[in-house]
Amino acid sequence: MGSKVATHDLNFFVEVIINSNLVAYMVYMYSLINLKVGELPNRMPHVINYSKIVNWMDILKESFNLRASTSDPYGIVYYPKLKHHLQRFRTFNGS
Repeated sequence: MGSKVATHDLNFFVEVIINSNLVAYMVYMYSLINLKVGELPNRMPHVINYSKIVNWMDILKESFNLRASTSDPYGIVYYPKLKHHLQRFRTFNGS
């Protein structure tokens, strides 16, 4: 009986890890485009674009801490602050 509980707990844990990684990747893709510091990876299927990602972010919006940032509709806080980040990105890319 104990092994069934342990297996169930492990399956739940793995599911939580997979889901949190998926959300983190969506936030990453959203941020790439939103901050204008990159594009979606070439390996990404063509049916996935910025509007699709925003649609998914809207679905998840109720689970985000929207009070974390007043400048982003999903409460995303960027560090270092945007101005410094873009300056470092441009310097790194030679533009």
